[in-house]
Amino acid sequence: MCRVFLKKAINVENVCTILDQSLLFQEVDLQKECLNFISRKTTKVLKSASFLSLPPSTVECVLNEYYLNCSELDVYFALKAWAVNACKQRETDHTNTEMIRDEMGAKLRLPPNTSSRVERFKSANDKPWSIRNQTDGIRFTMSGPFRLIGVILYRPINEGMVAGQISVYQGSNLKIDLQQSVNFAAEQITSDVMFTEVQLDPGKTYSIDQIFTGVGTYRGIESQTSHVVNEVEIQFICLYFGRSPNGTSVDTGQICGIMIDNDN
Repeated sequence: MCRVFLKKAINVENVCTILDQSLLFQEVDLQKECLNFISRKTTKVLKSASFLSLPPSTVECVLNEYYLNCSELDVYFALKAWAVNACKQRETDHTNTEMIRDEMGAKLRLPPNTSSRVERFKSANDKPWSIRNQTDGIRFTMSGPFRLIGVILYRPINEGMVAGQISVYQGSNLKIDLQQSVNFAAEQITSDVMFTEVQLDPGKTYSIDQIFTGVGTYRGIESQTSHVVNEVEIQFICLYFGRSPNGTSVDTGQICGIMIDNDN
């Protein structure tokens, strides 16, 4: 009941606090919800009071996420503000540049990122892709083991949003089923949606279905059906006899790509 309540209560001002507690109590699903929210509203979250009061380990968790929708300068200034506040809390000189640098660097040794973004298209077309409560789907195979940690979706071209269901299957077995919304964001074409990881085994076929309603989105063009990540080949293949009910295929359409991780 607490978990359900907190998921519904997440907002810009409390998401960092909820993330911190979800890490403490090892609530993985709640962590994903918080990080997904942060990915959509990164700039506002980094300026929130709750971010400034986070412990170093949770700041590290937030800043180590590659899908943050903000500039490197936004991250720098947010981290600097956090470091100044940390100095104040310990009653050290928060105007001392060296002390601020120590807080920003020495205590936040970020581990190497082992995740990869695998995008199906080289570019996107701004001719609106109709979202009509029908399935846009992709299918793919792997030549080696990975973990699926998210999907890259196209955003609306103009003001508005799309919302609906995302499902992940291994063959006919349902692995992930969640409700999701994707909002318009100026000068941003895609949105990263994180979810509970799915183990990807070599030789198995996986599919991702998206059934959304809402305004028109960008569409992928100039397809790339084959990718190699750490000597593992990822192959996108035809779905629904070449084209899903809403029109997505290996050549064009929705679902820009997938996010995978090989940190075992």
